[in-house]
Amino acid sequence: MRSVLKEIPDDPILLNKIAIIYYRSGQIKNYDELVKQLNRLPEGANDLNQYMMESSQREGRWEDFIFYANEYLKNDPGDLNVRIALAEAYYLKNNFKVAKEHLNLAKQRMPTYPKINYYEARISLVEGKKEEYSTVGWTLIDHDAINMPRPIAEQRLNRYIELGHNPQYIRVVVDNG
Repeated sequence: MRSVLKEIPDDPILLNKIAIIYYRSGQIKNYDELVKQLNRLPEGANDLNQYMMESSQREGRWEDFIFYANEYLKNDPGDLNVRIALAEAYYLKNNFKVAKEHLNLAKQRMPTYPKINYYEARISLVEGKKEEYSTVGWTLIDHDAINMPRPIAEQRLNRYIELGHNPQYIRVVVDNG
């Protein structure tokens, strides 16, 4: 691999692939060297960041996921999938303020995207903001983001609101159908 790197020292695709090989094989020193080299390139290390995000997410290492997602967004701040996944990670770490910041950035471009509204609703529930949850719930229903007939969705949402602030009931409204 070293000979290939000497021939094409600044190819981000090649560097990303080799860094992943080093990481998988436990050659962390070589991996770290390539990451430094990748971070100096204008194209950055997004293939590597993507791989590391997927690995971290699969293994439930949310701190690592947050780190690599933020690195990814430095090179591609418009990637809504990564931004929403990052909001989800912050939600899972109970950092609702930062989760909402990322959701708001995504919502500027896709105001009716169901997953954004879903996490907004979950955060509102945990924070005990019944009014906000109700608004988000109606938004989901209004944009047909819930896979059930509207009258049933409305009935379930109203029932949820009557039950109070227990977050476990959000799945009745958002997921069932």
